[in-house]
Amino acid sequence: MIRGQSEYIGTVVLISVLLIITYVATDWLNTIYSVARSAVESIEKAKEYLDIAINSGVVTLVNKGSRDSLVDLMYIELKNRTLVVREVNSIVKSGRNVNISTGFSGLDIDRVCVETVNNNVFCSSSNQGFNNALSMYRGFWSYERVPPRYYGNSSWNHLVYRVKRVVAPETYFYIYAVPEDSVAIATWEEEILHTFGKEKVYVQYRPSNPSEGMYISVLYNGDYNVYPSNLIDGEDNTLGVDIVSQAVYWLDICIDLGTTTKGWLYANLFYPGYADPSTARTYIVVSNLSCAEINKENTTIWYQPYSSISASTRITGTWIVNGRSIRFYAYHMGWEIYTVEFYPYNITRTILGFPSTKYSKPISTIVTVFTLSNTYLQFLELTMLPRIDTTQ
Repeated sequence: MIRGQSEYIGTVVLISVLLIITYVATDWLNTIYSVARSAVESIEKAKEYLDIAINSGVVTLVNKGSRDSLVDLMYIELKNRTLVVREVNSIVKSGRNVNISTGFSGLDIDRVCVETVNNNVFCSSSNQGFNNALSMYRGFWSYERVPPRYYGNSSWNHLVYRVKRVVAPETYFYIYAVPEDSVAIATWEEEILHTFGKEKVYVQYRPSNPSEGMYISVLYNGDYNVYPSNLIDGEDNTLGVDIVSQAVYWLDICIDLGTTTKGWLYANLFYPGYADPSTARTYIVVSNLSCAEINKENTTIWYQPYSSISASTRITGTWIVNGRSIRFYAYHMGWEIYTVEFYPYNITRTILGFPSTKYSKPISTIVTVFTLSNTYLQFLELTMLPRIDTTQ
């Protein structure tokens, strides 16, 4: 009886041990399979390697890994810190490349990242497209156009840089300013008044119809000569309004933009000293009304009495204005006017780059930099030099 019980107990224990071994072995197998699968996935993920380049808003994905990659998502970080996420679902074969348009200008993009279905993430460096193009170029030519400087208070804002010149492709202008939104860099193509045409410079005539706009009216009483083409040619050494003698009683110039517009007004003036000391004065006023109605409502943005200016003074003044009409009025105070210009306020920026689709070749233009008073500023120019093909 005792022997039979011991055999029974031994059998039960043996079966239990076998069950435990079987369970543990199964768990081991599952663990081994899981670890092996994870290792295989890690190895496969490690085989993915995408290089990213950005050029003119197009992202080029170069597969430098040993396996094909399926790109799932694209993350586009703009320079204004906006993040845009887009579905891609594009296969990049090993050793091949794929171009994907971002829908943004290359100058607006700071960085691009892509994520594959294996959850690998690959990113460009900041301004990758700029760096990626270096293989096409021999080097850089750089120049400090305006050294670091503080522009203090003035009765008008400052003309920092202005020159008529050729601008080569792959040229970038950089402005470092504090405050950074107090400067503007512009080219002549952005100036508005020259688009009116000389036929819209009315001499001794001002339209009485308030609905008519986009013109410049020059009225005067005295010994003046007016040259409409010179007034809107962008040249600072050609006279648009010339004084023939000291018999100058008043000069009234009004710019009618047609609609209320915010922008940078630039005027190049010379005061030879012709004035009646007892009554001489000069105004620049702005109004939301037309030139025909400007006397009804306006705001003075610059006033110059005879006592505060000396003879042989040249003014290259800039003002930020917001209005439809801008009027320059000089009473018993003679001024020679070389040019008047108006640039829309949205030119306010610190970087200007060439080329674009519009400027793919060298262009001749006027480059101008304005800044408000109380601003620290430095202005740099950088041009990439192409490699010279000596086989041609």
